Amino acid sequence: MLHRPLESAQPARFHNRHMRFARHTLDCAAARAALLDLVVRLGLLLRWCGQAARALTVRLTFAGNGSWEKTRRLAEPSVHDDDLRALAYQVMDAAGLQRGRLTGLT
Repeated sequence: MLHRPLESAQPARFHNRHMRFARHTLDCAAARAALLDLVVRLGLLLRWCGQAARALTVRLTFAGNGSWEKTRRLAEPSVHDDDLRALAYQVMDAAGLQRGRLTGLT
């Protein structure tokens, strides 16, 4: 896939996308699918606003109200789903989920 350069995209101020699981989940594939959905919706919002992401924060919420949050910067501002997805998956993989019962993603 060929990425077009960003000509007029402004850095995004702050956009947040959140989802809660109907049930606590241990299924990493379901969590990654939910994260992909959030990233795609975020990319659409950024493109609609004419903005670009410079960094991405992933927050995992666990049963018992615990949470884990990590932020990573993109190499350059982007609105491309592939860039956002790859970074989101890197951040989620850094969490080292094994037996954490997820209740939500932001």
